[in-house]
Amino acid sequence: LSDLRGQRVVLYFYPKANTSGCTREAQDFTRRLKALQKLDAAVVGVSPDKPGALCKFIESKKLGIPLLSDPDKKLAKAAGAINEKGGILRSTLLIDRTGVLRWQWKKVKVDGHVDEVLGVLKDLHDADT
Repeated sequence: LSDLRGQRVVLYFYPKANTSGCTREAQDFTRRLKALQKLDAAVVGVSPDKPGALCKFIESKKLGIPLLSDPDKKLAKAAGAINEKGGILRSTLLIDRTGVLRWQWKKVKVDGHVDEVLGVLKDLHDADT
Protein backbone atom coordinates (compact mmCIF):
# COMPACT_ATOMS: atom_id res chain seq x y z
CA LEU A 1 0.00 0.00 0.00
CA SER A 2 2.92 2.34 0.54
CA ASP A 3 3.40 2.27 -3.25
CA LEU A 4 0.02 3.97 -3.54
CA ARG A 5 0.85 6.87 -1.20
CA GLY A 6 -0.26 10.09 -2.86
CA GLN A 7 -3.45 8.50 -4.19
CA ARG A 8 -6.69 7.72 -2.50
CA VAL A 9 -7.07 3.96 -2.04
CA VAL A 10 -10.25 1.92 -2.04
CA LEU A 11 -9.22 -1.26 -0.23
CA TYR A 12 -11.96 -3.85 -0.22
CA PHE A 13 -12.08 -7.25 1.45
CA TYR A 14 -14.09 -10.17 0.11
CA PRO A 15 -14.43 -13.78 1.30
CA LYS A 16 -13.70 -15.92 -1.77
CA ALA A 17 -12.92 -15.48 -5.46
CA ASN A 18 -15.35 -16.87 -8.02
CA THR A 19 -18.37 -16.82 -5.73
CA SER A 20 -21.39 -14.89 -7.00
CA GLY A 21 -21.21 -11.90 -4.64
CA CYS A 22 -17.44 -11.55 -4.85
CA THR A 23 -17.54 -11.79 -8.62
CA ARG A 24 -20.24 -9.12 -8.91
CA GLU A 25 -18.33 -6.82 -6.56
CA ALA A 26 -15.05 -7.20 -8.47
CA GLN A 27 -16.84 -6.67 -11.79
CA ASP A 28 -18.61 -3.57 -10.41
CA PHE A 29 -15.29 -2.06 -9.32
CA THR A 30 -13.79 -2.92 -12.72
CA ARG A 31 -16.74 -1.34 -14.57
CA ARG A 32 -16.45 1.87 -12.55
CA LEU A 33 -12.65 1.98 -12.49
CA LYS A 34 -12.32 4.97 -14.83
CA ALA A 35 -14.70 7.03 -12.66
CA LEU A 36 -12.72 6.05 -9.55
CA GLN A 37 -9.42 6.92 -11.23
CA LYS A 38 -10.78 10.35 -12.24
CA LEU A 39 -11.12 10.98 -8.51
CA ASP A 40 -7.47 9.98 -8.04
CA ALA A 41 -8.30 6.62 -6.48
CA ALA A 42 -6.73 3.21 -6.85
CA VAL A 43 -8.78 0.09 -6.10
CA VAL A 44 -7.31 -3.04 -4.51
CA GLY A 45 -9.21 -6.17 -3.53
CA VAL A 46 -8.05 -8.51 -0.76
CA SER A 47 -9.06 -12.10 0.02
CA PRO A 48 -7.55 -15.13 1.71
CA ASP A 49 -7.36 -16.95 -1.65
CA LYS A 50 -3.99 -18.17 -2.90
CA PRO A 51 -2.24 -16.08 -5.57
CA GLY A 52 -2.86 -18.69 -8.28
CA ALA A 53 -6.59 -18.64 -7.62
CA LEU A 54 -6.59 -14.85 -7.77
CA CYS A 55 -4.75 -14.86 -11.10
CA LYS A 56 -7.33 -17.26 -12.54
CA PHE A 57 -10.14 -15.11 -11.14
CA ILE A 58 -8.70 -11.96 -12.74
CA GLU A 59 -8.21 -13.70 -16.09
CA SER A 60 -11.53 -15.55 -16.24
CA LYS A 61 -13.60 -12.51 -15.23
CA LYS A 62 -11.43 -9.98 -17.13
CA LEU A 63 -10.96 -7.85 -14.03
CA GLY A 64 -9.07 -4.58 -14.26
CA ILE A 65 -8.16 -4.27 -10.60
CA PRO A 66 -5.31 -5.81 -8.61
CA LEU A 67 -6.18 -8.49 -6.06
CA LEU A 68 -4.00 -9.31 -3.07
CA SER A 69 -3.69 -12.65 -1.32
CA ASP A 70 -3.98 -12.51 2.48
CA PRO A 71 -4.01 -16.22 3.43
CA ASP A 72 -3.19 -15.67 7.10
CA LYS A 73 -5.69 -12.76 7.22
CA LYS A 74 -3.13 -10.39 8.80
CA LEU A 75 -4.21 -7.44 6.67
CA ALA A 76 -7.88 -8.28 7.16
CA LYS A 77 -7.41 -8.42 10.94
CA ALA A 78 -5.56 -5.10 10.95
CA ALA A 79 -8.40 -3.57 8.92
CA GLY A 80 -11.15 -4.97 11.14
CA ALA A 81 -12.44 -7.10 8.27
CA ILE A 82 -12.86 -10.33 10.23
CA ASN A 83 -16.25 -11.61 11.35
CA GLU A 84 -17.02 -13.30 14.67
CA LYS A 85 -16.30 -16.76 13.18
CA GLY A 86 -12.86 -15.72 11.89
CA GLY A 87 -13.92 -15.39 8.25
CA ILE A 88 -13.59 -12.35 6.05
CA LEU A 89 -16.19 -9.67 6.62
CA ARG A 90 -17.07 -8.07 3.29
CA SER A 91 -15.91 -4.53 3.94
CA THR A 92 -14.26 -1.55 2.29
CA LEU A 93 -11.81 1.08 3.50
CA LEU A 94 -11.24 4.46 1.91
CA ILE A 95 -7.73 5.71 2.63
CA ASP A 96 -6.69 9.26 1.77
CA ARG A 97 -3.52 10.38 -0.02
CA THR A 98 -1.54 10.56 3.22
CA GLY A 99 -2.50 7.05 4.35
CA VAL A 100 -5.24 8.09 6.80
CA LEU A 101 -8.42 6.00 6.96
CA ARG A 102 -11.23 8.36 5.99
CA TRP A 103 -14.21 6.02 5.66
CA GLN A 104 -15.09 2.41 6.40
CA TRP A 105 -17.98 0.24 5.26
CA LYS A 106 -18.63 -2.97 7.21
CA LYS A 107 -21.00 -5.79 6.26
CA VAL A 108 -21.15 -4.48 2.69
CA LYS A 109 -24.09 -5.36 0.46
CA VAL A 110 -22.77 -5.74 -3.09
CA ASP A 111 -25.65 -4.07 -4.92
CA GLY A 112 -25.06 -0.31 -5.06
CA HIS A 113 -21.87 -0.43 -3.02
CA VAL A 114 -19.53 0.93 -5.69
CA ASP A 115 -21.89 3.86 -6.29
CA GLU A 116 -21.84 4.60 -2.56
CA VAL A 117 -18.02 4.51 -2.55
CA LEU A 118 -17.95 6.84 -5.54
CA GLY A 119 -20.24 9.31 -3.74
CA VAL A 120 -18.01 9.50 -0.66
CA LEU A 121 -14.90 9.64 -2.82
CA LYS A 122 -16.34 12.53 -4.84
CA ASP A 123 -17.09 14.44 -1.64
CA LEU A 124 -13.47 13.94 -0.48
CA HIS A 125 -12.15 14.94 -3.89
CA ASP A 126 -14.29 18.09 -4.00
CA ALA A 127 -13.19 19.05 -0.48
CA ASP A 128 -9.54 18.79 -1.56
CA THR A 129 -9.94 21.02 -4.61
